[in-house]
Parts: sequence; structure tokens; C-alpha cells
Amino acid sequence: MSNSVVSTEILTMYLFSFFSISLTLPSRSLLRTDSQTCRLAFLVIYCLYISTKRRLPMGYYHPAQICLNGHVINDSIDSHPELNEKFCTKCGAKTITSCPSCGAPLHGDFDCGPFLDLEPPSADAYCYNCGAPYPWTESALKSTTVLLQEEELLTDAAKETLIHELPDIISETPKTKLAVLHIQKYLPTIGRFTADALKQFIIDFGCEYALSLLKL
Repeated sequence: MSNSVVSTEILTMYLFSFFSISLTLPSRSLLRTDSQTCRLAFLVIYCLYISTKRRLPMGYYHPAQICLNGHVINDSIDSHPELNEKFCTKCGAKTITSCPSCGAPLHGDFDCGPFLDLEPPSADAYCYNCGAPYPWTESALKSTTVLLQEEELLTDAAKETLIHELPDIISETPKTKLAVLHIQKYLPTIGRFTADALKQFIIDFGCEYALSLLKL
């Protein structure tokens, strides 16, 4: 889950910088600011953002409620329990609030005080406490494994290789690049249905590194 956060104070500073730049230029108003002024203001705002991005405060995760298929139902069950649901309204699956393997609370919204999290929470693939795959990850791995096993255009060795390396597509590891190379090698040789399912698995669960290498 990304911790991309921006302080309300920083946003105010950005706007103040824009106003200051606009007002110092002759014959310019905020309603008639030309493209050069806009570019200059954007440059200042960008520099301020980069300089403050490295000084983000520590925070904590609210516990979340997520369905067994990975849909986030409530990203802050401690502060908004009224949003809890027994079953997912998107797929009908049962919802959980903790890791089935170790009982650790699921990560939800990242709270860091006066800072705002601009990215909606997404379900993690593996438990941060015990390392076990969450039910939605385990389900995706099993279904993709079955599809690869039933693909007639793949040799048994190729099937074993692709199945064994699926976890390296989900999480960035030293073997991720090799796993991507194998997918690029075998993807053009398999049936369209299996190929589309494998691509969708990568889009839904693949780490950023794998997605960038595969250009998905």
C-alpha cells in the first residue's frame, strides 16, 4: 500500500507561492496568467513538493474489513464501524478483519495525523505479520495454477516453471526479472484464453516492477 501523503499545510504553502509569483509580475492577474507564469508557478510547487516529500511523518494503519476476494469494504473499522458489512456488496463473499493464519488485523487507511492519504487503500497480497498469502491472493494463485496446468500448448516443464514463479510476480524479489522473462517467452505460445487470464492475474496482483517490465 502506498503511503503517498500531502500535508494540508504544504498545500497551503503551494497556493501561497502561486499567488506570490502571479502578483509580482506586472500586468498580470490570476484570471489572466499566461502560460509562462503557469509554468514558473508549477516549477516552484514541484520543487517544494519534492523537498517536503522526504520529510513525511510516521503514522499507523487503521484496521480494515476486506472480503475474501480482496474488495476493501471498510478501511477504518475502528473509527467507522457503521460501514462494516458481513458480506461483500460487489461479489457476495464473506468479509474478514484479520489474517486467517495469525489473526493480525488487516491493514486499512494509513493515518499520519495532519497529513492526508491521497491514495485509496488496497488489499495487501501477503500478511505483514506472518507472511502468509491472504485468501484473495491464495485464490488467485490456485486458479491461475489450474489454468496453466490445463494449457495443452505448454510442456510440463514450462508449466512447472510458470507456476513456481507466480509468487515472484506478486512480490518484487531477486527472481522477479527471471519470472518476467519466462512469461514473455511462453505467453505468445499459449492459447488466448489462458494468455488473457495470465495477463489479468499480473494486472491485478503483479508488483510495480513486474508490471513495468511487462508494460501492463
